[in-house]
Amino acid sequence: MLRRTIIPIAVVALALGGLAACGGDDDDDDAASDDTEATDDTEAEATTTTAAPLDGPPIKIMTIGEFSAGVSNPEIPEGIQGAAEGINSRGGINGSPLEVIVCDTNNDPNTAAECGRQAVDEGVAAVVGGLTLFGGEYFPLLEENKIPAIGNVLATVADFTSPVSYPVYGGIISTSAALPYALAVSGAARIATARIDLTEGVVIPLFGNTALATVGQEYVADVPIPPNTADMATYVAQTQAAEPDGVVVALPAQDSLNFLTEILAANPEIKAALVSTETDAVREALGDEIADRLVYNDSFVVDEESEVYQQYLADMEAAGFDEVGDFRNDMYAATVVFAEIAKQLPAGQVTAAGIWDLLPTQTEVRTGLTPPINFSAPYPVPNSPIPGLRVFNVCVQIATLDAEGLAVLQPGFIDPFTAEDCPAP
Repeated sequence: MLRRTIIPIAVVALALGGLAACGGDDDDDDAASDDTEATDDTEAEATTTTAAPLDGPPIKIMTIGEFSAGVSNPEIPEGIQGAAEGINSRGGINGSPLEVIVCDTNNDPNTAAECGRQAVDEGVAAVVGGLTLFGGEYFPLLEENKIPAIGNVLATVADFTSPVSYPVYGGIISTSAALPYALAVSGAARIATARIDLTEGVVIPLFGNTALATVGQEYVADVPIPPNTADMATYVAQTQAAEPDGVVVALPAQDSLNFLTEILAANPEIKAALVSTETDAVREALGDEIADRLVYNDSFVVDEESEVYQQYLADMEAAGFDEVGDFRNDMYAATVVFAEIAKQLPAGQVTAAGIWDLLPTQTEVRTGLTPPINFSAPYPVPNSPIPGLRVFNVCVQIATLDAEGLAVLQPGFIDPFTAEDCPAP
């Protein structure tokens, strides 16, 4: 049975890798009426085609990340493998099968470096997706051998700045802007942020204020909270002193749960937006009635009317994966991005060098799951404290609160820094 999730909230991984938070809601909540669980009555339907034999040379891609230790995200390879199997079932890439190599760093920088050496030795055409705090251990190898990283989650300085880095969505940069904006358009007029007390965490209010300026607001309070704080009374009092009617919470899982529990007890009507580790567990712990009031954003099409989305569900099911959502969505999209670019190369000649040369020429990569992506020049993120920031797609969908306090996914994508509509997927 496929269980579709609404929220692959981006990793909170700041400029120096100081805070990493895996995204995702893994519950079947009332957010958006498109909540779908593939049952015997509602099956995801694949596009039925008779694929030509895959007689071309295999094309190898690798994904690198913490999949079993540390801040692990074991679902990441699933999205890539599901996409690869779907692509292969429809003829591969110009007749060549796509092969996925999974390299688990085991939360070890030395193993991460070895993953980079393996990518070179295996002759992969790209490193696709993945999330690791040890990108700096292997990105220099990718740079030296001109192996691009496509769809990597922004987590380290290397992800933000390396010339090999081609992320598919904006991660914490988009989320920092989108969440306060979502609270504002849902009616909050005095918004505070409670975020992790790390030097790198200043980007959260920085980008948030840039987005709030589009609606004539700014944060009324920025409350940094040390990690692993058990007693939130002091920080809740600091937040409450600003008399907020909305709060963006950017804290690790237990900290966010502790803070939200206390502030909701003190201010039951406050609206909340959350980016955290284990977001699904936090929402469940808060309870359905409260959790459904949380505002969020999404970087991936979740539309039951979309044939591409239905193909995604079908590909994941055919590959043997029972769940979608979390980082699976974005990893699937990253693999589709790679395939769309690889198809432009002559059959049997897909190499890292070829992908490397093509990427900066791509002005409108279409996946049907994200707005078209322009890799020819990074998006000029306003007020960025990070020189050479490599972000190419900041567009998100926003979920706001309806009259009953439930989150409703809004149609279309917006640029949270300008509040302008993004092109349709």
